[in-house]
Order: sequence, then structure tokens, then C-alpha cells
Amino acid sequence: MGYTKPTRPSQLPELRAQLVDDDPLWEAIDLLSFIHSDFQHPTAIRQGLREATLWWVGADCCDLLEQVAPSMPPIHLTTDLVPDVDGFVCFERPMSGSHGQLPGVEVTFDLVQWQPTIIQGLASLSMIPWRLYTDANTLVSPMGRSDWPYGFLTDQRCHGVTDLEHQSIVEDRRLVAALWQLTAQPTTTQTNQITADRATRRRLARRGHTPAAVRLVNLRRRTRTTTPPTSTATGREYSCQWIVRSHWRQQAYGPGRTLRKAILIDQHIRGPADKPLRVRDAVKVWRQH
Repeated sequence: MGYTKPTRPSQLPELRAQLVDDDPLWEAIDLLSFIHSDFQHPTAIRQGLREATLWWVGADCCDLLEQVAPSMPPIHLTTDLVPDVDGFVCFERPMSGSHGQLPGVEVTFDLVQWQPTIIQGLASLSMIPWRLYTDANTLVSPMGRSDWPYGFLTDQRCHGVTDLEHQSIVEDRRLVAALWQLTAQPTTTQTNQITADRATRRRLARRGHTPAAVRLVNLRRRTRTTTPPTSTATGREYSCQWIVRSHWRQQAYGPGRTLRKAILIDQHIRGPADKPLRVRDAVKVWRQH
């Protein structure tokens, strides 16, 4: 079955419906389950996809995720961290990560699905990246599976995985966790719900699918501001302004403030507003327009 790669959020519900209805695809995944554990339980994966909340991540937010996810501090997987029981995310531009079996090889993916599961007897979350192969007859394929047991840290290892598999799993965990955390920060991202047009809703209804809204995630548009450094209270004078890059901070919360969640501190400029801006060659800047 040929697929059309979505170019806008309103096309995502039809892509999901096409995936769910593609019997030959799921028959192929079922065959793969006999040779690779990543593709076990295709019926559950298919049902999770049918019920998933749809997400569309704009290209600017993809850039930010690519920059900040690798440096995200370890956090525990908890039920309040996960915004939806099942999720299906389409990235406006392809994302990349490490291959779980081949050292030094990167893979690209366009979509990520997550859903609840049981791994080694533990309540867990499974993450399944999907790739759209764009050619004359666009195809789609799952790229494997990463698991994250509840209560485990982002970097905590599951039993029986190799070093390469663990590296790939941690990348997937950090990516989805960073996305969830950023969408919980209204100062950094802007999240809107969009619905399909009337013609799309009718097409989906004829195929037995409920027309679903899509959660659209982009960087919030705002004017970059200059923040005076706190040390000016000591009387110290600064001769320039400088860029403070985006970085994570652990914030305590929960009973007795014993739990931690990661908060992204937005990139900003510090120093006296009347001084020149110093930009080092090594600084990489993501821009908000």
C-alpha cells in the first residue's frame, strides 16, 4: 500500500487510519515477531495506534528537541509524566538516532508511537519509531521498540539488553520525555488543538474511524529579553552581554519534595542592556521568530 507523507497536521488522522487498516503491513509485522522480539504483540500495537492521541511537532520544536534531549538529566518514569495513555507523534522533519545493533550507524524516523505494556513483569511504556520511506510508492515501517518500566530512570538499564541497544533505548526515552516536559512548559512551547476539515472527517467516518483532533506543538513566539546577572547586586560591573544557552534544571516536587522533574531554562541574554553582545564561535543558537 502506498502512503503519502503528511506535510501538515490535518493530514495525520488519515495517515493513522491508513496504517491501522493496512492488513498486509500487520501481517508482515506478525511474521517479524517470530524472529525479533521488538515486533511481538502486533495486535496490541495496532490497537494502541487506533486509540492514540495524535501529536504534530513543528520543525522549530524538532530543532529544540534535537538540541536539548541529549543533555536532559535522568528522571523517573511516573504516571503524571506521561500526558496520554497512547500517543502517536509526527515530526515535521525527520529525527535521527543510534542503531540498536550496528555501531556507528544512525537511523532516521518520522513518527513515534508510545503505549502501555508489561516488560519483564513490570508495568512499562513501549516506544515504537516509524519511518516513512519516500519514493515513487511511499512505504512505512516500524524501526524497532524501546521499553521504559515505570519507576526506572531515563538512563536505567533493562535486563538482557546490549550496550548498543541500551544507547538507542536511552535516546528514545530522552526524546519523548523531553517532548512531554516541554509541552508542560507554556513559556517555551505553544500547544493547540486542530481538527480535520469537513471532507476529511467524512472520509474517515466512511472508513469507520472517529475523526480525531491533532495536538500541534511549536515553540512559543516571543521577543528575546535581556536578564541582568544576579551578581550585579555585589557591585560587580560587566563589560558585555552574553548568551546563556538552553539548559535543564532539576525541580523538586511531590510528597516531601522527594521527586524530581526536568525544567528547561530557555536560552536568553544576560548582562547590561547598554553593553555589546559577545558571541563565541562555539555557540549554536536556536531562534524564535
